[in-house]
Amino acid sequence: MHQVPDGQSISPFNTALSSIAAYLQTKVFESNSDTIGLVFYGTNTTQNAMHAKSIYVKYDLDLPDINRILELKHMAKDSSVFESQIGSATDPYNYSDVYWVALSIFSKSAPRLARKRIFVITNQDLPTSTDALSLAATRSRISELESMYISVELFAIDKSDTDFFALNLFYNQIPEFWLGDDVDLTTIPSSDNFSELCNRILLKKFKQSIVFRVPFTLPGGFRIGVKGTYLVKAKNGQSVKHLEHSTMKQVDFQSILTCMTTGQLMIPDDLKLCYSFETEKVVFTNEEKCNIKSFGEPQLVLVGFMDVSDLKAKHNLQASVFITPDEKQYSGSSSLFSHLLKQMSNRNKLAICKLIARVNSVPRMIALLPQIQGVGFFGKELLSGFHGIYLPFGDDLRVRKYAPRFVPPELVDAASELLNHASNATIDFSLFNNPVIDRHNAYVEALALGQDCPRETLDATMPDEQEIHDTYGDFIQNFKSVCQVYNSQCNDNEPTTGIDIAKRTVTSTGSKQAKRSKLASKPMDVQNVEILASQGKLSTLSVLQLNQFLTTVKWDITSNRKADLISQVMTYLQSI
Repeated sequence: MHQVPDGQSISPFNTALSSIAAYLQTKVFESNSDTIGLVFYGTNTTQNAMHAKSIYVKYDLDLPDINRILELKHMAKDSSVFESQIGSATDPYNYSDVYWVALSIFSKSAPRLARKRIFVITNQDLPTSTDALSLAATRSRISELESMYISVELFAIDKSDTDFFALNLFYNQIPEFWLGDDVDLTTIPSSDNFSELCNRILLKKFKQSIVFRVPFTLPGGFRIGVKGTYLVKAKNGQSVKHLEHSTMKQVDFQSILTCMTTGQLMIPDDLKLCYSFETEKVVFTNEEKCNIKSFGEPQLVLVGFMDVSDLKAKHNLQASVFITPDEKQYSGSSSLFSHLLKQMSNRNKLAICKLIARVNSVPRMIALLPQIQGVGFFGKELLSGFHGIYLPFGDDLRVRKYAPRFVPPELVDAASELLNHASNATIDFSLFNNPVIDRHNAYVEALALGQDCPRETLDATMPDEQEIHDTYGDFIQNFKSVCQVYNSQCNDNEPTTGIDIAKRTVTSTGSKQAKRSKLASKPMDVQNVEILASQGKLSTLSVLQLNQFLTTVKWDITSNRKADLISQVMTYLQSI
């Protein structure tokens, strides 16, 4: 780990320290509850509670802070710091003791953590002998960790561009290393000193949060358990915390309810809610409010099936959920779930379901789009399950009517060619960070680390004009040239075309609007208003005209709503 590969400027060990420092730095801004520790093994100095040889516990489990980040960055820049303080071991050591020490750290420091993980970063593909006793000891220690729901994840770094990390020498013989759901079996190339290892570690920090766990009700009342998770979720900035100025300690806010008339303290049972209905106040309790908001027990109910082609892009208005079976609710759910998934995929069908995600959630109609396990874009593994796409309500959709336009076939062909080539582009949207949050974190980092200026942040959402020109420049130029020829033909008084129709429409519309504005600026006299009132056509007048009329007759206007203005005009006409 300490030897610098040929052609590189930094050792794998320093690369690992830099990546860990970057990982801690992101944790400072993204989570205020995650605890992280650091253990070196194969060291000359021993420091651990179990007194295991050549294992040095640098940090126990604790919240990441600025001092740890600065210390790791300094150690990564200057290799002599590690050698002078800790040093590398020359005598053999027991590799299985590493996991024994890790287990003891978790046992005493993290009994209440929801997720426990161990990241093993190494370029040593043979950390110990491959005899049966060593393999059995290592497997036993890792099995103990797995039984306590502590996952062990390996980050294997190649020794050089030609000397790759050989998984088959040791780690492939320990299946406990490959039990995780997000295990990556590929090694990290040594040529990517920092970026690849850092990215691989940062990808591990996100845990798919479960949005809901509900029973999936099939025809006949048959139920299986399912759970939904977000594959893509918006990243929010860290919440603001309030501190007391003198002590810089976080303060808590407490609200107290008092009666306005007596000043007596109120408890939740003393409170009731009301809804104003005209002059009456409808009073109801919190229990009644919960019953009103409840639409039934949380569940996913199958309504029917449709062809996949019936689902359009316009129907996807919000982030979808990924639905997988949940054996914790009903045993055997995975078997029936996979059978339903396979049959729907073979028949090219999707399921329409009603979803009540939580107790007080509003019912939503969702489409279950099947996805079979495989390899998708960028070599990413596709999981088996359903994409739950929230379908819009009828009020969310509108049908717009467009006037028919004549467009020559040459222009249609040029536009189609451009769009077809542009639609073939594949973009990994997970690589686009929020530039606003990145810039905010950069300024906070600079203040916390005592830096003079913040680090530069990359706004990946800005288009790369040079790449667009190199890739689609010919198609764009062809489309522009066809448009220029088409416009020149229209300017030479050619037969009526779509552009001429558009110009006439705009001109006529503009003249009508001008006439309306002139009419609106003219106040209506009493005689004309009486005629319109007798014909029941006061609603044809605009709000401005009604206002001007009432102002002219010196009527006290009480409301600017059109219905109220018409009522006031009728009252005035009846009074004269």
